[in-house]
Amino acid sequence: MAIETLFPTAVITSGNVNNAAVTLVNEDIDTGSPDTDFVAWDGNGNVSVYYSFDTPSGQLTTGADLQNFRVRLRKRGGSNTPQYQVVVVENGTIRATSATQNITSTAFVEFSFTWNGNILALQNGSGVEIQVNQTNGGGGNPNRRAGIDISAINWDLTYDLPPGAAAEANVVWV
Repeated sequence: MAIETLFPTAVITSGNVNNAAVTLVNEDIDTGSPDTDFVAWDGNGNVSVYYSFDTPSGQLTTGADLQNFRVRLRKRGGSNTPQYQVVVVENGTIRATSATQNITSTAFVEFSFTWNGNILALQNGSGVEIQVNQTNGGGGNPNRRAGIDISAINWDLTYDLPPGAAAEANVVWV
């Protein structure tokens, strides 16, 4: 097995954000504190972003919690408590959805959603997409509205090494 981190490569759709460019979220979460670029809530409604990824370097390894989406989010705005979900999508088909979680921190914090590669139709991961959806808090009284800002999205994946590469099994590819 090998490990790889992929970042979004294209915007599929977005809503209630000022700009959803992939350059705003393709920061490695492991590098430390967030940079000053992020997908910013526009102050009006629940945030939704939907991105695609490049194809991983090998066939995804199946097994519990071997695929992981990590997102770095923060709350911004009024007194409402925004909630979000992370959705694993494959070529437009929803494959898995995280539990809904509250965001109360006004500083960026990391959230993870682990999943099993066996939920996909294509084990090479070529169709994997991510949706980050705010599910509550962005509507109602304008003085109470709160949204989410997104500073990073990472797909930490585990994939199978090709035959004959067993000697490299302990190499971590990043």
